[in-house]
Amino acid sequence: MNKEQVLFYLKRHAIAIVLLLGAFGFCGYGYMQMGEAEKGIKIAEDAFKGEMGNKGTLEQGQEMGGSGRMKVDQANVDAADTEVEIREGFIKDAQKVIRTDTIASMNSGEFIVYMTSVIEELNQNAREARVGLPSESTNRTAKIQYNFTFKQLRSTPEIAKNKLPELQTQLKDIRTISDILYLSGVQSIVALKRTRVAEEDRKLKTSPDYLDTRGSYTGTFSAGDAEIEMKVRPYQVRFQCLSGSIAKVLTAFAAEKKTFYVIRKMEVTQLGAKTPSSSVFGGGNSGGGSGEGGSSSGMMQPGGGAPPGFPPGAGAPPGGGGFPGGGMIPGGGTSGPTAPKPTKVISPAQLQVLINAGLATPKAKNVISESILEVELDLDVIRKQRSEGTEENPSAE
Repeated sequence: MNKEQVLFYLKRHAIAIVLLLGAFGFCGYGYMQMGEAEKGIKIAEDAFKGEMGNKGTLEQGQEMGGSGRMKVDQANVDAADTEVEIREGFIKDAQKVIRTDTIASMNSGEFIVYMTSVIEELNQNAREARVGLPSESTNRTAKIQYNFTFKQLRSTPEIAKNKLPELQTQLKDIRTISDILYLSGVQSIVALKRTRVAEEDRKLKTSPDYLDTRGSYTGTFSAGDAEIEMKVRPYQVRFQCLSGSIAKVLTAFAAEKKTFYVIRKMEVTQLGAKTPSSSVFGGGNSGGGSGEGGSSSGMMQPGGGAPPGFPPGAGAPPGGGGFPGGGMIPGGGTSGPTAPKPTKVISPAQLQVLINAGLATPKAKNVISESILEVELDLDVIRKQRSEGTEENPSAE
């Protein structure tokens, strides 16, 4: 077969040859894709088997728990029940913290009479507790030294009816705050402030009786599923006391059961250091005259003679005249002459050696000096919103 015949047959069967080669390529590609598909199927089957295994484990655990084969520690159950009881008790107690704001129904005349009696009572309690109060010269009777922020209302013949409930509540709060200060042993009440309510309160632009920087407002308090409507009334009180009374005041506000108090701010100012008390031995004459507690004229003069019983130039005995307390014995007459006690000055180095040996202690330093403190408290009194139709006898409190 020559070359021309080969070319003839190739041309004649070219289409068949191309189709045959395409078939071979398609078969190879299909084989490769089949391998990838089998690999993906295997991965999916393995994942399915894993999920089925997890499901079986969960079902087995549920069966074990339901059948009692898995034992639960009773201590854990009791602890969980205790936590639930504590939470429920806390929610119930939290709902009782904010109490209902209820008051008695009064007309204007009844409130003015009741207000005056409460103010007289607060002044009398202050006198009995020896608590100082601000003096207001406008008062007509000696029974009332301070009006406890209600001075403008005492001279009012008629108060608007819609203002009476809020004024009754403020009077109740002022009364409680004052009683707490009396029982806590404060020395004096410097100022009390409340928010303005009646038109008579607004006549004066500036007054030490009114708190104009904050106002009353309402809000909600969430305790569990309960939503409690509450009203917040601000007050400011400034008083003078010693440090121990501050703790008593704060404790009393925290322990108050009828009303919930919040201390928003407390400022403490030291008015001055305490003056050292005089000697318990009493005072003698500081001049040059002789007598009990005094000194002889020779002792006060340079080069003067020595007192009896002492050699010349010995000077005055310790505790002698020339300064307060000299020569006096508590409860008795003059002290007799005694010989001066010898003293020895110990250097700081020697004192440190004694301290290291446990034979001495460092010299104490007085770092605290009790003095009068002036305290300013910003209070929030929180109650539930007043329920209409409910009454409370204010005189019973």
